[in-house]
Amino acid sequence: MSVIALFLASCASPTADPVAFTGEYVDARENPANVSIRTISTPGPRYLGRGAGESSAVVAYMVEKDGSTSQVQLVSATDDEIGQAACEAVMHWRFTPPMKDGVLVRVARQVPFTIRSNSSATEPRGRDNSGGVRYGSHQ
Repeated sequence: MSVIALFLASCASPTADPVAFTGEYVDARENPANVSIRTISTPGPRYLGRGAGESSAVVAYMVEKDGSTSQVQLVSATDDEIGQAACEAVMHWRFTPPMKDGVLVRVARQVPFTIRSNSSATEPRGRDNSGGVRYGSHQ
């Protein structure tokens, strides 16, 4: 139960504190090309929105040596609901184990989300489904 509370606390504010990760890791938020990693599964957030318009969020996260995500943190969001939905989606993402120079590493990344609230459709990796979820390449 405390893990869930900690997760929810890290994703609770539309404008979160600066991102801080623990442990040793490679920071690929600025230069993702220095780490070999491929996406396995990145389901979009479940977000219904309120009325017409766009909402956005930026989420930072750690990719562990086994390809799972951890330390998911909200960097910014236009509202609480999109921030929470984006964080919850990232918690379910999976990647190939990240490698740098032939060695397994942990990698810090972040991704922007943009959601048009006039649709509940979701599309991964920047494709737009005429009013669905749009999120940029994983950094």
